[in-house]
Amino acid sequence: MIAYSALADEISTEFLVQAAAARGLRVAWPRVAGDVLVFAECPPAALEAGASGVLAPPADAPVVVPSEGDLVLVPGVAFDADGGRLGRGGGHYDRVLAGLPPRATSVGIGYDFQLVASVPTEEHDVPVHVVVTDRQTYRRGET
Repeated sequence: MIAYSALADEISTEFLVQAAAARGLRVAWPRVAGDVLVFAECPPAALEAGASGVLAPPADAPVVVPSEGDLVLVPGVAFDADGGRLGRGGGHYDRVLAGLPPRATSVGIGYDFQLVASVPTEEHDVPVHVVVTDRQTYRRGET
């Protein structure tokens, strides 16, 4: 599973990380390396302050490339029911989502109030497969 360390205004992924670890699954976290978002495996306790104060894996943590069957948790500022996602403007997750293997699943995680009728998109924006809020789940193409 590819997780993220939530900012103060984002839903924590801690319970999902704990469930994955209890099942023996690997958990990797994002780290910004220049203009690229890479993922590295480490326990949550090893995360350290990275870009913009976001907790990230240490530089020596082993890099993980998302693969078939991986679940990729994706934060956002806003989502729509068809997988549209508004990020924080760096395009990091859009580049990751564009390169995911066909059977990896991207899941936008947010509060229900972050769900809007339609997220404005540009050509480079890549929707997530599923949006999960604290109240509902939306699968792309089922709205």
